[in-house]
Amino acid sequence: MIPINHDKVNKYTSSEGLIDRESPHFSNIIGKDIQNIWVVWELNDDKWYSDCPVILELDNQLLLINNYNECSIDIGWNALSIDKKVYDVDYGYKFSLQWTNQYEVLSKFVGAKIEEVYCEEYNLVQTVLMSKSNPNSVGDKTENWLFSGIGIMTDKGYLSILMDLMKMLLDLNIMRKVRSIDT
Repeated sequence: MIPINHDKVNKYTSSEGLIDRESPHFSNIIGKDIQNIWVVWELNDDKWYSDCPVILELDNQLLLINNYNECSIDIGWNALSIDKKVYDVDYGYKFSLQWTNQYEVLSKFVGAKIEEVYCEEYNLVQTVLMSKSNPNSVGDKTENWLFSGIGIMTDKGYLSILMDLMKMLLDLNIMRKVRSIDT
């Protein structure tokens, strides 16, 4: 879909791994201005296609942030070229995709100075309210840590690059159903 140099992209499943490996890179962008923010746009539905990376253009560097599931995040530096075509995808529905830097929600951060960078994780707690198959489980809790994105504090506000929360919750529910079938 997107021609990415995967040798320049690292996948992380915990904040510890991300901190250990990426802190030197992130420390180098503190005080830098965000020159541009690129996302992949789905032309047929005229909306952001969130399965693709968000690219921050910073002083001749391209920071790739991709978090397409709740368990991992990809970080890459100069791993792609935004002048490369995004390939159309056909999953029974043909997606027509292209890079854009005109996403209004993100435009206020163009020119913003980076002050801090965060790893965003959330603890999702679910409590059983009612269960037909196991009435004794009412009140039981399950917890899942969701490794959901990167946050960037700028002089113009907080930019949170998160995966699609609804998609994340659907993925978790599918995983939970598969686990209950396996047991």
